[in-house]
Amino acid sequence: MSDEKKAFYEYHSCLMEPWDGPASIAFTDGKKIGAVLDRNGLRPSRYYVTKDDLVIMASEVGVLDVPSDRVLLKGRLQPGRMFLVDTEEGRIVADEEIKQKIASEHPYRDWLNANLIKLADVPEPGFSTEPATPPWCSASCFRLHVEDLRILMLPMPAKAPRRSGLWARTRRWRSFRTSPSLCSIILSSFSRK
Repeated sequence: MSDEKKAFYEYHSCLMEPWDGPASIAFTDGKKIGAVLDRNGLRPSRYYVTKDDLVIMASEVGVLDVPSDRVLLKGRLQPGRMFLVDTEEGRIVADEEIKQKIASEHPYRDWLNANLIKLADVPEPGFSTEPATPPWCSASCFRLHVEDLRILMLPMPAKAPRRSGLWARTRRWRSFRTSPSLCSIILSSFSRK
């Protein structure tokens, strides 16, 4: 495999997970028509090319009855390969030619060298056993109060209750604070329905 093609695959592996199908996908732009098969080859895609320049592709052989004396070429789309018919040029474009053309369109190796960060090059983070801020400081951003954390949030991971009795309460808790708590917001939204 050429370095251009390796760089193309390496670059795109950062953008998309491997596609394992099973699928055979047909595509066209009106001038070119083709198909691509997943890299495991679990979906069959068979084709016939006749002597009168007719191309037939289907998932099984025998979709159309074609006399054997008309068949110029028959084959099967291979795993991870592309099949492309260029109707303007009147030819079937080889998989290697398609991929080499696409791989050489952009400087993928240069982009990788300039931008790819390898995990081994990432510095070790400095860990601290102390929390950066007390939990009630960041919780106040979400309108949580110390009572909300103590009564609602902290027991949840320890006891893993199926449901909290607070969600079904129909009356509000007595409160000495001036701003509404999470409990009162939730209870008021449920009591309106």
